[in-house]
Amino acid sequence: EKTFVALVDKPSAVQSVIDITYPVELKTGTPDVIKARVLNQILGGGSSARLFINLREDKGYTYGAYSSLSSDKLVGAFSASASVRNEVTDSAFNEFIIELDKIRTTDVSEDEINLAKSSIAGSFARSLERPQTVARFAINTARYNLPKDYYSSYLKNVQAVSIADVKATAQKYIHPDKAYFTVVGKASEIKDKLAAFGEVKYFDNYGNEYTPSDAPQLPAGLTAQKVIADYVKALGGSEAITAIKSIKMVSEAEIQGQKLSFTSIKVSPNKSYLSILMGGAMEMQKQVFDGTNYAEYAQGAKTPDDENKTKDALIDAALIPELNYETLGVKTTLEAVEKVGDNYAYAINVVYPSGKKTTNYFDMESGLKVRVANFVTTPQGEMVQNVDYQDYSAENGVLIPHLVIIPMGPMKLEAKITSVEVNGTVDEAVFKIE
Repeated sequence: EKTFVALVDKPSAVQSVIDITYPVELKTGTPDVIKARVLNQILGGGSSARLFINLREDKGYTYGAYSSLSSDKLVGAFSASASVRNEVTDSAFNEFIIELDKIRTTDVSEDEINLAKSSIAGSFARSLERPQTVARFAINTARYNLPKDYYSSYLKNVQAVSIADVKATAQKYIHPDKAYFTVVGKASEIKDKLAAFGEVKYFDNYGNEYTPSDAPQLPAGLTAQKVIADYVKALGGSEAITAIKSIKMVSEAEIQGQKLSFTSIKVSPNKSYLSILMGGAMEMQKQVFDGTNYAEYAQGAKTPDDENKTKDALIDAALIPELNYETLGVKTTLEAVEKVGDNYAYAINVVYPSGKKTTNYFDMESGLKVRVANFVTTPQGEMVQNVDYQDYSAENGVLIPHLVIIPMGPMKLEAKITSVEVNGTVDEAVFKIE
């Protein structure tokens, strides 16, 4: 079968997640496993490996590029991956291929193989400090019928791997010409350049192949303003929204056994308050906007003022911020149709006057906002954090999402509304900035 590029289109993506992968016949416990371990350590096993040095240190395409060459009783696998900026997606693939070809055709250096062996030895020794490692070694010995001295002789066998062994192992298991090139990224920016690596095939989030023409297209003449107007109408209409002068919502969630409580208060036209409690007592975070000034508190301590956050708060303090986008200078662009869950949604790029960027998704059928993709700058580069809105229910004639799914590192936090009070009495003291 010919090599092809499997592309998952994410129109809001600012990075491409790329992977070169294919199955290998590498059985656990065979002599090649240890040789493959040394090979992979040199190629992509860490920050001193070739892929990392090339794509990060030399080219600056990514914050990390790595590979793995794993064994299995049935079938092993090779993988080389990185997250790179959209504009260098094809260049990154090209550098991967260069490195894969290079390790197949040229000898590694003495320094490289010695560094790889030292790294493996150090990792192996540290792993023995954990009881679960010793237990896993015993299980593997029985499961894969390994020699009784497999692990006691492991480091001796690592040291015995030669430069010639590395090259021969690479020629046996490194085959970029037989690989699948997988990419999750913004197709409109990367698809044409990817054709150089093989036929580009589209897949959805569930691995089902489709042609782009199968997905709904943006209707001619549709604008971001029209989508937002339909959203306001779906919520209950601007008249019903403006009739809400204040709203207090309490939500609860749980993460790693800890209960969290969120209290959100908004008062027309632009005052807002958010408090997050852990265990019902300890205030983890508080955000306050009094209509003019904005403040954040972390465990009771006020964080440094941020002019841009104050500008953003003026917009976000409204019950439905989209109602004020035009008057407050927020720019919106209808970008694409993208799948959110099982349904298609209109993706609208939103840019605040402060420069803050999000992509807001509005379900094509219901018109409701179902996701906000926030672009966050991290030490690993710009990342996307998706906040999902579900379970809409009417409060005083206006639909409000009663379930908000928030990313918390590798986990997701589900905040469910437990109480809503509309047009009740609000103590103005909550908006006092200390």
